[in-house]
Amino acid sequence: MVNQGEYDNLQSKAKPDGIFFQPVTRQRDGVTEHGYTPHDYDLDTGSVSDRPIVTEKDGTPKFFTYDDALRFLGSQF
Repeated sequence: MVNQGEYDNLQSKAKPDGIFFQPVTRQRDGVTEHGYTPHDYDLDTGSVSDRPIVTEKDGTPKFFTYDDALRFLGSQF
């Protein structure tokens, strides 16, 4: 499970810019990792797109750590 404080901080920075970070979990080398995938967020309706904004070359959603997500937000401006 993602850290609630990090999650709340990330959403407070992302939502005003039309981005929602969906919490995700993945297994890598036998280790469970918790992170995020960015999705479009409609400021008027509050709805979140089913499709991620960023994908890997194979089409899977890009996995972001908390720090990756903050860097991603910083690169949007």
